[in-house]
Amino acid sequence: MQKTKEKQKRKQLSNNNTADIKTEYMKGISFTYEVHRAAKVKFGLTIGYNGVEENLFSTAAEYDGIFRECVVLLSHENQKLELVFYVTKGQSLDGNIMNIKLLDVLVQQTACKNEMCTFESLSSCNFTVGCSDQNGYQFKLSTGSGFSPFTGPSADFTFKNSTGHYMLADASSGAMGDSASFYTYSDVKATNALFLRFYYYMNGPNVGSLEVFLKLSESNEETICQTLRGNYLPSWYMACTVLNISVSGRYEMQFKAVRGNGTQGDLAIDDTTVTTTPCPHPASCGFEEPNNCEYAMMPSAYYWTLTPSYSLNAGRHSNGYHMQTVSNSSVESDIAVIQSPPFELTRNTKCALFEFYMAGDDVGSLTVTVSYDNGTKTKKSFYVAGDQGDEWFRAKISLAYMDYNNVSIIFSAMRGQIGSDVIALDNIVISEKVCTNGIQEEVCEFDSPFTCGYQSNFSDGSEYQWTRRIGPSLTNGTGPQFDANGDPYGAYLTVDSSYGTEHQYSFVWFPAIVTSSTSKLTFYNHMYGRDNQVADLSVLFATDAGLHVLAEFCCNNGETLKFKCLDLPYTLHGVLYFKAVRKNGVFGDVAIDKIGLLEGNCTDYVMRSEGTASLISPPTTLNRSSCISFDYQLMAKDSTAGLVFVLHYAIASTNVFGKKVLFNATGDQGSMWRKGQIQVDEAEVVSFYIQFLSSGAGRFSVDNIILKTGLCPELTKPHCSSDEFLCLEKCIPSAYECDKKNDCALGEDETRSCSNFLVAYPSYYSSMSLQSPTVNIQINKCLSFEYYSTAILNVTLNPSSPMNWTDSSTHQYWRKGQADVYPGDVTVYFGARRFNTYDQSSVVAIDNIKLLNGTCSEHKPDKCIHIFLINAKM
Repeated sequence: MQKTKEKQKRKQLSNNNTADIKTEYMKGISFTYEVHRAAKVKFGLTIGYNGVEENLFSTAAEYDGIFRECVVLLSHENQKLELVFYVTKGQSLDGNIMNIKLLDVLVQQTACKNEMCTFESLSSCNFTVGCSDQNGYQFKLSTGSGFSPFTGPSADFTFKNSTGHYMLADASSGAMGDSASFYTYSDVKATNALFLRFYYYMNGPNVGSLEVFLKLSESNEETICQTLRGNYLPSWYMACTVLNISVSGRYEMQFKAVRGNGTQGDLAIDDTTVTTTPCPHPASCGFEEPNNCEYAMMPSAYYWTLTPSYSLNAGRHSNGYHMQTVSNSSVESDIAVIQSPPFELTRNTKCALFEFYMAGDDVGSLTVTVSYDNGTKTKKSFYVAGDQGDEWFRAKISLAYMDYNNVSIIFSAMRGQIGSDVIALDNIVISEKVCTNGIQEEVCEFDSPFTCGYQSNFSDGSEYQWTRRIGPSLTNGTGPQFDANGDPYGAYLTVDSSYGTEHQYSFVWFPAIVTSSTSKLTFYNHMYGRDNQVADLSVLFATDAGLHVLAEFCCNNGETLKFKCLDLPYTLHGVLYFKAVRKNGVFGDVAIDKIGLLEGNCTDYVMRSEGTASLISPPTTLNRSSCISFDYQLMAKDSTAGLVFVLHYAIASTNVFGKKVLFNATGDQGSMWRKGQIQVDEAEVVSFYIQFLSSGAGRFSVDNIILKTGLCPELTKPHCSSDEFLCLEKCIPSAYECDKKNDCALGEDETRSCSNFLVAYPSYYSSMSLQSPTVNIQINKCLSFEYYSTAILNVTLNPSSPMNWTDSSTHQYWRKGQADVYPGDVTVYFGARRFNTYDQSSVVAIDNIKLLNGTCSEHKPDKCIHIFLINAKM
């Protein structure tokens, strides 16, 4: 009887929090809610179907704040489900009325992932807070500056803002030696490859200690995993420890804070997780950790010191801390030394990577030495001297041939004559990857010239030479504006046609490469400028037998860096060259970037746009008759434009190469995707590749290209009954048509023949407009409307007014829009225009236009982005 009353009570409270959804392909429900004036009441989510109600989530709303949850959507294929968010009545802990706000809901196609406890989701974190000592020292869920604005964090670690949550032991309560604990739980299998990772904040002169314990829930034996003590910089730090799990089961991890001897000693925890990702190597250091990762600095008048990175004007490298040299002497050649903690070198430890900065007119040098065999032997592994410019560089040294015992890395900076230089060090990483310089097994991006290992030369007496550049060319109208990653601060290699004369050349080459399997050369090139002035580019390979041409490129190739891939012979041993030959003009720069020698073939489809647009498949071999199927879309401007499928082949008996057209589609066929297929006969073809060619003006699309052995099946369309609607790929009930819910993959059930809302098909050349009657507004109002748009939609108030609202992105679902309306005579114009000339599938739909009292900030629109939630009464 009690359960029945509780169920009725919840349903009464949830009348305005329901929505119908269809569960095809849906795997999870994520939502955000806010609690104000926390109380011990129940807030939850149920689903209803076929008269059955199942509980998906419930929690006691005991903490104030904004929380995010994700719950698994139980499998109910092709059923309509009712989502019910409920809350039981209750009062807050201070006796006042409490509030729970549901901020957003998303039904998603991906599964929930709750691997990390960020303390934003109370159910997924699975933590409990231990009882307080008699003096009130206890862990509490906190946000922002929490309960202690002087020694605690000002933001959480996860979101780094004032709304994110973390656990805080506030030292303003309690006495010295008091302890506070909270516990997290994980179900794990017996393995030696698990690690506990978390972030902690320990700042203030009175900070005590933090201990982390591990124990099997069914046992009373616990193991101490980590102990941290003392006052650190006001920042979040990561801790990581190995979990030696010998028995499968549920494990309890206790985080225990012990209070120091004063109120300025808060301790905070965030983002706890049990993971298979190993802890960082003990000698790896980003200098964000306390005690400088145990790196030791030798006493000297010229020394290393921890420095905020914003002190260097070095572009992207501006956050956190780094080590930087400081001089308190006037002695030239003084040396500042910093040394890693000693470590055992396993057979998997092969390379040390680091970043350095050296700038100034009087820069000395940086030397990296490896000490091994208990300090009795050393090896000089890296040296650089002089001004390297206002940049951070990456470098690496090999550890593969050192003794395995007591290894450490020593960084030595030598002072210049004046002492005004800056030498800095950061992000030391000990890696299991083999240290390789050049392009083999690693892509050279020229941000790190010390790892690419390239060299260059030029014609005698010429300045026409390959050089490293950041930013645009010295000559407008040629050269790239940024690197191959689209980064304006990224580096690339270029030959500047402002220097040299016609026919002069420059080579750039890389350390020798050796291949023993199928391999490919990948790179980006940029060839842009005036006709007949763009330099020629060749890719060559030098062996004992001579110089071989792998590829040649010429002419204007557009304003962006283009990806290139070259299949290489099975075995190679030699040196790779890029050669640029200048033509007669300054508008002909050539650039290259992201050069790498990788395993495998150039298996990606190649796109070309020389004359006609072309899409070329990788080479393929056949041993029996096969069928090539594909989807295509033709939106042509005239009847002659179209798409051609060309088969390039080699005949078995004669090994003669040829080509033939096997598929040809022309004319405008609308926005509908269609099926195409071609039969390839084994008796005729041994090897082949396919090419799609487009001709004429229009938009042509190809997708889902599949090669299967056997004969091509007959192409058929789904047959729908009289009470069903035909989508491109399936039948749906007629009742689903024009219900503002995309049930067809392309949304064609909502815009083709709907009459219950206004639909427009805009053109590119002019804007279609929907005009309201003119009304006189006396007070501030909010224009609210629903819209569906795959075009550009804008809203204007009065012809002479500036645009008040616009949306130029594609949305394949209904959304809500708002625009503020102020007192006066007002006419509302809805304008729609295509993105481009050939996008004939563009459509805009408008419905439920309303004027609401007050500004739009008082009418927060639904954040739900799936159509089936638009009509939910939240």
